Amino acid sequence: MLNYQEFKEEVVGKIGNYLPQECKDAQVILKPVQKINLEMDGLMLKCKESKYAPTVYLENLYKHYLDNGGNLENVLKQLVDTMCSEGVNEQEMQSLFENLEEKIFWQVINTEANKKLLSGIPHRTFEDLSIIYRVLVKSDSSGIGSFIVNNDAAGNFGLSEEKLYQLAKKNAKRLMKPTVRILSQVLAECGYLSQEETDEAFMAEDMYVISNSENINGAACLLDEMVFQELAKKTDSDLYILPSSIHELIAVSVGDKNPEVLAEMVRAINSSVVSPMEILSDSVYYYCRSTRSIKRIA
Repeated sequence: MLNYQEFKEEVVGKIGNYLPQECKDAQVILKPVQKINLEMDGLMLKCKESKYAPTVYLENLYKHYLDNGGNLENVLKQLVDTMCSEGVNEQEMQSLFENLEEKIFWQVINTEANKKLLSGIPHRTFEDLSIIYRVLVKSDSSGIGSFIVNNDAAGNFGLSEEKLYQLAKKNAKRLMKPTVRILSQVLAECGYLSQEETDEAFMAEDMYVISNSENINGAACLLDEMVFQELAKKTDSDLYILPSSIHELIAVSVGDKNPEVLAEMVRAINSSVVSPMEILSDSVYYYCRSTRSIKRIA
């Protein structure tokens, strides 16, 4: 078995041998790509006549290599088949840029963990988080596809950060409709609670899972004050908001709960359960009904 560094060198050195004739002129590019919370090795095949290049992340490919018994030849063949068959269609890319302003949405990420990424993209600060902007490429039964708007793209599109913010705010509910569900119901649907346990939990429940219709990047609901206003009215309480991941939040009525204890629970879950790519924050936030504002509290 090759270690990761050896695997990376072998893939870059040998992938050209597996390219079909129509892709023989493709340039093989390996470069670090800033992703949410981490940096990954991006492998691209760029044909001379194309402005665009499909990207595969070698960390994911290496896991596939290990899971398939270390057969490098099979991995390379599958890689080439995938990258050539999913090559970027110039016409499709041009159509993507039509009505672009209607496809912009926002995401919240951890500021400290993403300093390098943030240095190259439009963003604004929200407590210990940053608001960034994405373009929706597709949304269907197989999931959603999107890309982050970087400084170059924003300049090419003639979009300032303020304009991106206003567009994302306008599009938020249409593209990613907020959802609020009782935690016990979510756990039951995932098979973590029996019906009897669900009924008992429902009776005492004051915890809610907040996400969106796609269950992707749902923590951006933190920017929709109306979600928390309505939930606070329903529970007749101010709220503590726990960042479960970049995809969802958990809201709980304040009561006699200690925010420091809640923060310790968030830290423990982040360190043991949540994927590093999906961690949002170790903080706890407070929604105040009287001021209709959200602040970091612990």
